[in-house]
Amino acid sequence: MLSDSKHIWYCLRCALPNYSGGLFESLDTLSDTNIFDSLNLDASSCSEILDPPQATSSPKPILKTTKKPKTTAKKANKRLTILNINCQSIKSKVADLHQVIDQVKPDIIVGTESWLTPDICNSEIFPKDLFCIYRKDRTGRKGGGVFLAISVDILSSEQPELDTNCELLWAKVDIIGVKSIYIGAYYKPQENDTESVAELSRSLQRIPTHSNIWLLGDFNLPNYDWVKQELKPNCKFTNTYNNFFDIMNDHNLEQVVHIPTRQENTLDLFYINQPSLVQNIKTLPSLGTSDHDIVFHEMNITMGRKKKTPRKISQYKKADWDKIRIEVKKFQDEYFSLTLTNNTTEEKWTLIKNKIQEITDKNIPSKIMKQKQDIPWLTPEIKRLIRKRDRIHKKIKATKSEKKSDTIKKHRSLKHQVQQKLRTSYWNYIENIIIEDSKLKDSKPSKKFWSFIKNQKSENMGVSPLKVNGITKTNPQDQAEALNHQFHSAFTTPKPLKLSHICKKYSLNENEDMSLNNNAMKADLDICDDIYIQVKQESNVHKHYKSNLK
Repeated sequence: MLSDSKHIWYCLRCALPNYSGGLFESLDTLSDTNIFDSLNLDASSCSEILDPPQATSSPKPILKTTKKPKTTAKKANKRLTILNINCQSIKSKVADLHQVIDQVKPDIIVGTESWLTPDICNSEIFPKDLFCIYRKDRTGRKGGGVFLAISVDILSSEQPELDTNCELLWAKVDIIGVKSIYIGAYYKPQENDTESVAELSRSLQRIPTHSNIWLLGDFNLPNYDWVKQELKPNCKFTNTYNNFFDIMNDHNLEQVVHIPTRQENTLDLFYINQPSLVQNIKTLPSLGTSDHDIVFHEMNITMGRKKKTPRKISQYKKADWDKIRIEVKKFQDEYFSLTLTNNTTEEKWTLIKNKIQEITDKNIPSKIMKQKQDIPWLTPEIKRLIRKRDRIHKKIKATKSEKKSDTIKKHRSLKHQVQQKLRTSYWNYIENIIIEDSKLKDSKPSKKFWSFIKNQKSENMGVSPLKVNGITKTNPQDQAEALNHQFHSAFTTPKPLKLSHICKKYSLNENEDMSLNNNAMKADLDICDDIYIQVKQESNVHKHYKSNLK
């Protein structure tokens, strides 16, 4: 019946429809059998021979399913980020700088107008163990100064051979898969500073060809419209501008910041010879009360991030030493009672080491030390104010200039409030470190105090650039080879005297006088000339000493 039927029927095994009709009947003459032929089995025989159907038309029973374990996907490598900051005295904005670093987590910071002096240590300003700091402080007068803060995860080295007589600092950055990058921090104090522009040109000419050049800083070019790519009508120093742009064009450098960074002017620029590497540019609220916005750059360069493994620290003050002695004595008796004649020395040592490790782990408490992520003085109240300030900053950037006067006033008020709260919280934190309990009269400096002092004194300088035969060495391998060569040349291999030589020169005859032989020995040695010490001018200490003698 099914074979003559022209209706649709369903297979009991696979629950899929089958079709029989004239089209399939006309194919009976072929040698191959029709896979859609009806089955000559009834339903009862099918249920006995065939497997249970894979799908049925009846509703599926409700099954209790267990939740699958969440698979944690690997985080994509973070893109390289740069901050271009006009600080206007970074020493007075340490808390603000730490807050920005904690919030943005940049890889490179380019700073201008640092206002630092050589007597200020890097550890007083920057977070410890996060950046390699390169500075060029202004000498002779106050203000100015540039610096580069490059993450310790990035291989970098200062390039003093590119230094010229202007506020410009270069560092070389090496990233796997990218050509060498020469990143510079530049500050031009005056709009019409032709000498600084000329020195910048000299420095650019010294950079090796086929290198990536990233030049950031405060260029003080307010009278140029970067959107329209033309000078503003009120520009007074046309020749200076044109000369500067010619220099940039000669080195194939293109400026990529087209948004205002100080009020309505674009002063904090980024010149690069490969603009396609720039992924995103935006401005962030200024550092403290500075009138320059922070410029954030996201580069189209991905790089891995090293995570410090947690450290296990044993708390020996809380150890149960009596129990340790008992267990060690017990193991000692067991060890000497064993027959370990067939064991090697390494196997015996492994047995002792594992047992001691087991005893210490059991009786000495330990704790896991992780790297601190949050700033201790950054309270929830300050974080709320910072988020509010950032929202208003975004609103200002999205609003037309004629409608944002009230918003600017509100933003300025919030900036002052955030800075005041940050400074108060920061110094309260420092005060609590210095004095463990300020309420007690006999309070003494705690361990935290000495750790804080040690942290402030320590400097992670590394090896300074070395000059060998007039060539500056900044690569770690080249520096190691230069130092090795220097140490090798300063020391000579001692050559011991032969016994026959000593006997021939200094043998004593029984008939000779001892004093004569001593004189002969002295005459045979190279004796240096007498040393005379003469005081040309009496020091204050010497005069004070003579007066006390009188």
